[in-house]
Amino acid sequence: MLADFQIRAVLDNAARAAAREPSTASALLACRRVTPMPWHRDVLDAAVQRARAAGLTIPVFTVVWVAGEPDLADGAIRYDYGTRAAVIALSVFTDPHSLLRTCLHELAHLSDFSSGHTYSRADLESRAEHFVRSVMMC
Repeated sequence: MLADFQIRAVLDNAARAAAREPSTASALLACRRVTPMPWHRDVLDAAVQRARAAGLTIPVFTVVWVAGEPDLADGAIRYDYGTRAAVIALSVFTDPHSLLRTCLHELAHLSDFSSGHTYSRADLESRAEHFVRSVMMC
């Protein structure tokens, strides 16, 4: 079993790597739209409940379920600071555990974007990964 400091190092490295990658929101949103299974919606609902219970402010957002490609992320968010409109794209080709993790990650981004604070991409990824870790350990 990994020690806490090892887990933090892995998550920090993952956040830095994600921050260097181009945003996948456009690519994921370009995928074919699909109707999710009921369990997909249940996982998203559970993630929203967990995020709110953990103290995140989750504004109204739209979810787009897509047939994601294997080389794309399982989820992404597009946020318009002018209109404050948010779209979260989620791939239906994700197992329940990974989908929960992805939903929590994207909800953390949504909360950060809507907060009015400005974060670097690396900070956004790090904050999202740390949030997921704290909620998933509960």
